[in-house]
Amino acid sequence: MTKSRIAIGVSRLSDNYANWLNKLHNGLEIIDFYSIDVGELASRFESVSGLLLSGGGDIDPGMYDREGDLVYCKGIDKWRDKLELSLIELAFMFNIPVLGICRGLQMINVARKGSLHPDIPAFVEGSLVHQDSAGDVYHAVRVDQDSLLYKLTRANDATVNSSHHQAIHRLGEGLRGTAFSTDGIIEAIEFEQSRDHSFLVAVQWHPERMDFDNPLSGLLGRGFIEAAAGRKQAP
Repeated sequence: MTKSRIAIGVSRLSDNYANWLNKLHNGLEIIDFYSIDVGELASRFESVSGLLLSGGGDIDPGMYDREGDLVYCKGIDKWRDKLELSLIELAFMFNIPVLGICRGLQMINVARKGSLHPDIPAFVEGSLVHQDSAGDVYHAVRVDQDSLLYKLTRANDATVNSSHHQAIHRLGEGLRGTAFSTDGIIEAIEFEQSRDHSFLVAVQWHPERMDFDNPLSGLLGRGFIEAAAGRKQAP
């Protein structure tokens, strides 16, 4: 019997994400949700087997009751904020595997009523450099061994790229941190209880721009694709 094609919905697609996804699994169907009307999302979700929330600009701080911090923010796209909240709601409703990357991690946290540091250097004393205008920076992370992220990658201490000036302040409901940089910034999240959702992993780094042999890129991505494939093939 021929297996059904795996369809991955992306909140906003770019060549980096498309190339990484195709490297993870040849023959994926990739759907860019950014150009789809919110009213059509539910019907389009019928064919989606996994959701990737991609990186991008800052989230409107009014979404986590810090309107006064707008001065620290850049690249706000209120349409995308609204779109991704709807995508997350649908993914949780239909138990679709979710992978969040950078902004994607932050949006999941906000959707679960968490908050963000609007600017790491301004709000986190003694923080590492997490963003540089010249390109990605790199730092170490420690992964909690009692986590889905560790189960997928078997990476405990590793080096990741970094290109973000915001970070989780207050964790959202039902979420826990599963990877941390040495300054205490939360670098990955998932649900506290695995029964809350079949697959949710979100990371602050950019696996699509990392060496594919780094387990926090290749193995992480493959774990997401396998979860999506398992949902697609379920009776």
